[in-house]
Amino acid sequence: GETGTPIIVDPIETAKKMLPSLKKKVDVVVVLAHMGFAKSTKLANEVPEADVIVIGHNPTVSMEARKEGNALMVLSGTKGQYVGYVLLRIERKKGIVSYESRLVPLDGRVKEQKLVQSIIEQHNNQEKKLRDDALRRDKENSLSRTGEDRYLGAETCKRCHEEVYKKVAV
Repeated sequence: GETGTPIIVDPIETAKKMLPSLKKKVDVVVVLAHMGFAKSTKLANEVPEADVIVIGHNPTVSMEARKEGNALMVLSGTKGQYVGYVLLRIERKKGIVSYESRLVPLDGRVKEQKLVQSIIEQHNNQEKKLRDDALRRDKENSLSRTGEDRYLGAETCKRCHEEVYKKVAV
């Protein structure tokens, strides 16, 4: 696509293309699938190279691991209330021979980590800035359509008065 334009591709088709070569280099392929249970089940059945699929974007909190196709499927909980714990026993050339999984509630027993808190704050600040910028643009566009006589910012005035803008901005 154009520079800066995100390209969205089908996750299952992408996994079909990428995982066979990856599987040759690693012992276990773990897929983080933020696409719900139904699509993750389809992924498990259509892409045999996926050994473990951690399912996000699902409202349930169950962490009962289950086999689907060749993959061990686990749910990651909901709304950041839990951390999923999966312990795999792996043997060379056999792959996963046993597993244990559970959800750990994020309550007072789990201490906050400064690095994690810093990453969360950075994300929240970036998200707030993007939201504020979008609201500002929407407001400017709305005001310019209504024709109300208000100050809309230099960028809005520049649309019709570029010569004046250049003289004032210099």
